Amino acid sequence: VIHPENTDDWTLHIQYTTLRDKGVYECQVNSDPKITRSVTLNVLEHSQLDDPASFGMQIGTTDTIPSVVVVGETTRYIQRGSILAITCKVYHPPLEAPAQVLWFHGKENIDYDSPRGGISIQSEKVRRQTVSKLMLSGVNEADTGEYHCAPTGLEPATVFVHVQNDPSHGELTHPDKLSGSSRQTTTCGSICIYTLFLVFIYFKNNSLV
Repeated sequence: VIHPENTDDWTLHIQYTTLRDKGVYECQVNSDPKITRSVTLNVLEHSQLDDPASFGMQIGTTDTIPSVVVVGETTRYIQRGSILAITCKVYHPPLEAPAQVLWFHGKENIDYDSPRGGISIQSEKVRRQTVSKLMLSGVNEADTGEYHCAPTGLEPATVFVHVQNDPSHGELTHPDKLSGSSRQTTTCGSICIYTLFLVFIYFKNNSLV
């Protein structure tokens, strides 16, 4: 929050905006009664800003403000044994691409020769955009965690990945739902086996009579 001295101006400054920053913001004055003013912030990817003027932006604004975004959801659930693919886009002024784009799992740098193996990193640079794609084959529980796309000189973009181990279900769900499903299956299995056992005893006794 910026408040120059000897002024009545208050400014909320959000640096390195992401899609998660969109929503309703409220400015509130502690008077009696309180005075409030709501403002809705819409955050768009640069690919949607082919004509910045149509969004009330001055021409050239997108040429001078570099940004980093991860394509898709910032929290993901993936099945054990699958291939994890994360795409990161860096928007920058013309011909000023970052020297390199690094990938991290937590604090550990991910590279072709990382001990994990099964890693592929593909990068493509054009005039105003650099795209880096990370792919991990055969993911397991150890691959769960935060992944950071970190271009040189810019704030990294982050995505959190949950690797789930549920071979009986093709659809990925939240871990709480997944564990609940497993408990229901176990309970049903026990009841079914017990019921079949009683039926077997009943017919066996009747056949002896």
